[in-house]
Amino acid sequence: MSPSEKIAALPDREKTMMLVRLIEGDPHVASELQTSARSFSAAASAAKPDAAPPTVAELQAHAGEIRHIRERKENERLAAERKKQEAEEARARRARLNAIIQRGDAVWR
Repeated sequence: MSPSEKIAALPDREKTMMLVRLIEGDPHVASELQTSARSFSAAASAAKPDAAPPTVAELQAHAGEIRHIRERKENERLAAERKKQEAEEARARRARLNAIIQRGDAVWR
């Protein structure tokens, strides 16, 4: 971690206090800043260990999972559309049959 990254990682309140002390001429600010930056970066790196980048196999497996989810959702959407279409066709068929029933024997003439 570079010195600028270490400084950027420090809390704003601490950086502000250090700058004020520097402007006021405190001779111990530089050493305290170095100590503080070291301890803060050590604590930050201990809190989140360096994770290795994913391997190609892991990326491919993840892509396969995403593809599977997309395909499942698409299949579910198509099934819902088919079900809706079938319901509409059944409704239309019932309406036609009801119309024939209401006309009764006149249908045969």
